[in-house]
Amino acid sequence: MRASTSGMVNCQIWWATTAMARWWHPGLLSHAERERRGRLRHTADRDRFTVGVALTRLVLAGRLGVDPRALRLERRCAGCGGEHGKPRLSGPYEIGFSVSHTDEVVVLALAGDSMVGVDVERLGRVRDLKALGQALLSPGERGGPLTETALLRRWVRKEAVVKATGDGLKVPLADLAVSAPGTPARLLGWRTRPELCSRMTLRDLHPAAGYLASLAIATTARGPITVWERDAGPVLATEPGTSTEREFDHDDDRTGRAGERPGGGSARPPRATGRAA
Repeated sequence: MRASTSGMVNCQIWWATTAMARWWHPGLLSHAERERRGRLRHTADRDRFTVGVALTRLVLAGRLGVDPRALRLERRCAGCGGEHGKPRLSGPYEIGFSVSHTDEVVVLALAGDSMVGVDVERLGRVRDLKALGQALLSPGERGGPLTETALLRRWVRKEAVVKATGDGLKVPLADLAVSAPGTPARLLGWRTRPELCSRMTLRDLHPAAGYLASLAIATTARGPITVWERDAGPVLATEPGTSTEREFDHDDDRTGRAGERPGGGSARPPRATGRAA
């Protein structure tokens, strides 16, 4: 597994909603992505997928200075070869990124040459707390209160980790142990891969009210890890090639502009009330 070895890691978190969809976003998708989008039965699912791909392409293209339609995003599973694996950028690029979405919220994490994973979940969806606890909790995590907030906090932390490594659904989440809700996010144990605990940094993020989200970064860097949480609205509203297009992606941006703060907490998009034209 590749991990950053530089002295500093800068991670961008871009928050979006399906209300930020624009009519021209489907035109950014590749042929394979359009086919995948067409197989989704529900409009909400198609909107989430489209916004996630459009945001990924626009942010990566802005960083690389290329046309977003020219980027090749691969999703081949290392295990079975299917098109459902961790997305990566094809070509001579070392850019780690991860996408997650639930309901109307979409989030993109970008972390330079580090392996990164992000997960967001909405509160109020769990029907069987006992069943979730059995599937999620390691032996050392059991015995505490089975509240939805506590369980989902552990869930997003663990999901972020297995997304960062690319293992995804192949790994039982009960094999991992993370710090307790209400304490700083940490990977405490992994039954089959204990060596990763010292290389994995976890951070809890700041989504809109009613959601929980976490970030995982695999790195051996000794320097600080800076996390910027940003509103993706301006990026998703700017069609490539228009006169209003601007730079928005520099890792070394420390200006503290509106909607951008290190450590999170400011770039939370409003709850969506409908689709944008």
